[in-house]
Amino acid sequence: MILGKMKVYLEQNDNLSVHETYSLELLYAPLLSLEALRLYSYLSVMSQLNHLLDYSMISQQLNFEIDVIEDSRKELERLWLIQTFEQDNQHFIRVKKPLDYHAFKNHDILGRLYINEFGSSSLQEIISLLIGQRFDGQQNDISEKLTSDVLDNYDSQKEMVYKEVVSMSQSQSFNMKSFLNICGETIFPKHLRTKENLSLIAGYADAYQIDYNSLKRYINESIPVDQSRFDTDNFKSLSTINHQPLPKGDPYSWPPEKFLAQLQDGVPVINADLYLIKDLKEKFKFSNEVINTLLDYVIKNHGGTLARNLVEKIATSWKRAKVNSKDQALSLINNETKKMPQKRSRTVIKKAHDERPQEIELDPAERQKLIDKIRGNDNNEK
Repeated sequence: MILGKMKVYLEQNDNLSVHETYSLELLYAPLLSLEALRLYSYLSVMSQLNHLLDYSMISQQLNFEIDVIEDSRKELERLWLIQTFEQDNQHFIRVKKPLDYHAFKNHDILGRLYINEFGSSSLQEIISLLIGQRFDGQQNDISEKLTSDVLDNYDSQKEMVYKEVVSMSQSQSFNMKSFLNICGETIFPKHLRTKENLSLIAGYADAYQIDYNSLKRYINESIPVDQSRFDTDNFKSLSTINHQPLPKGDPYSWPPEKFLAQLQDGVPVINADLYLIKDLKEKFKFSNEVINTLLDYVIKNHGGTLARNLVEKIATSWKRAKVNSKDQALSLINNETKKMPQKRSRTVIKKAHDERPQEIELDPAERQKLIDKIRGNDNNEK
């Protein structure tokens, strides 16, 4: 496949932490070609610069053939280091961070792949090195302790709110049966599917709007190799770090990504729309409520589509009008609606052949007079 001038959009990612760099160099690198590792580093840097690319540019800057770039990209995809999405002959690449050593060794494929290629002793040696980077719990804890004095102003109403959050009861909107059908017993063994664990998972999935694939990964990373237990603390940590719960209050004040997902009945927002939202934030400097009002208006009044050209055209007019709030945006929409001309009834123009001309009845004397006039025999002209 010759990619040529196909455009490439990169989803911005944070810099790798020290431990993520260790994992990339010690665990992932042996499984990758040098070209794939170089491509990953390049894409990580370019995602920070938010620069629009095409494959010809990547080929020139890395001094790789297009075919080498495509093969390297597929290598990275197979190890879950990037995800590639295609739309309108454009590629949207999500650069992902490497798993840390704990998640890597517990992954249902990666850990086994490494052992298959390099042996268990090699993996154990690297894990031992990386474990040394973490606290082993043998040191004396001299940290300042948190005491109950900080709760002097804590009341019963706050306690009720706290209990609601802690309980995280299972919501009817999350379909546990459907999830378990796609989550095999290799990832989530039957003996760990207790009522308490399922309730916890469903509660977090609903509250934090976690998709099935992410849930599978968090569950897998919360179960040790011997599958002896389900680490609820690790699951909670992964869920809360990587996802944000739906905020309360006016939905128009929500992050636009969450607002748009709700407009789409929970369907994940595609990368093209994420880039559009990013431009509305950074280029137009719109607040969340203005962006959400704009998205809502365009989707509901233009056939459910979110065409970039249309959104940017309206955004430009709002920027000129100094729209800074939801109320100002709605007022401008109402004014524009009133100015729109009413649809006129369509006038049907009849053609000559559509109907016969109306017959004019003349009395015989008038008829003869008209004939004589046409022949030039009108008495008035004699």
